[in-house]
Amino acid sequence: MIVLPQFEELTQRYAEMEHEPLTVTAHLLPNSTIVNYHNLNLDALLAWGVVRISMNGLGLETSTEPYWQPVPLEMYWEEETGLPLWCSSAFVPVGDSCEDVLVHHKYTGVQFSRTKQVRTTVGRWQSRQKAFPVCVCDALEARCIGNKSEIEHLLSFVEVIGKRRGGGAGAVVARWQVESAAWDREDIFVHDGKFARPVPAGCGIVGAGEPSPLGWTPPYWLPSGFRPGWPAGTERQV
Repeated sequence: MIVLPQFEELTQRYAEMEHEPLTVTAHLLPNSTIVNYHNLNLDALLAWGVVRISMNGLGLETSTEPYWQPVPLEMYWEEETGLPLWCSSAFVPVGDSCEDVLVHHKYTGVQFSRTKQVRTTVGRWQSRQKAFPVCVCDALEARCIGNKSEIEHLLSFVEVIGKRRGGGAGAVVARWQVESAAWDREDIFVHDGKFARPVPAGCGIVGAGEPSPLGWTPPYWLPSGFRPGWPAGTERQV
């Protein structure tokens, strides 16, 4: 794990902060479309805000190894390499919502070509369609145990969320709402008997079936941070 001096001040300050159970709600523009083949995780959004503040608006240098990124959340578990499991869930839709499919269609319209015959059914000019599962909703909600004022501050930098924004998906956040709640750790990690976030094996919480490599801590996409675990939606093994 890479530890940068730019994060030292926030690491110390966050460790001294008081934490409480919270509900974090992203109120979106009406009928927003969120690609949902991957979960949107609260700790990942907060880590993005920390990088923005600590690096003066710049990102981190590309690395195959994960960086230590402090966030204003309670740490549930720490892996032997130092990777943290934070007390926060993924976002889920609240209120009226529905599942749908967004189809991207790549069509090549060729006006000038040295090729005598351009075929759009095979090869380089082939037209393609790709479908993405989406959720249409007006609000998303996550649970956590953290510091209310600092979470509000970090989320104030997040104005748009979701993947495939260049293709018509993603959502503009009209406002963030962070409220005190009565959650305990069980409520953070498990909703209706299913995991509310990716959970690594070894943290003391066990899911049904065999674990498989996955991202479970920011940045979720980095392969060197993958560990055996269970994705959100997996039934908890009692």
